Amino acid sequence: QLDPGSRTLLAEALPPAELNLSPGMFARLQLAVAELPEALIVPDAALLSMPDGSTRIYVLEKENVARLRKVGIALENNGVVALNSGVKPGDQVIVRGHELLKDGMRVKPQNLENEQR
Repeated sequence: QLDPGSRTLLAEALPPAELNLSPGMFARLQLAVAELPEALIVPDAALLSMPDGSTRIYVLEKENVARLRKVGIALENNGVVALNSGVKPGDQVIVRGHELLKDGMRVKPQNLENEQR
């Protein structure tokens, strides 16, 4: 059972012998606790926290119009977020410069796929 205060749980691991772990040693690990087959992954930099407590992102629509959408977060990890509502496969999410946008504003998109991260 997960302790909500410390965000820890006691677990026993049986690592492969080639790792040469001894009793009393510790390790950090990440466990997959749920499968999210319908979730879409976006960089956490795309998220905007709103005053009402909701989370939103800008999506690029037809004719290069930025639309603000409320999203549901299923999981956050290592700079990416799994969204379970508000976006669909194929949506183009605006990751940079979105702090200056207003809903319905026309934008000039730039492709970041070839940029080093």
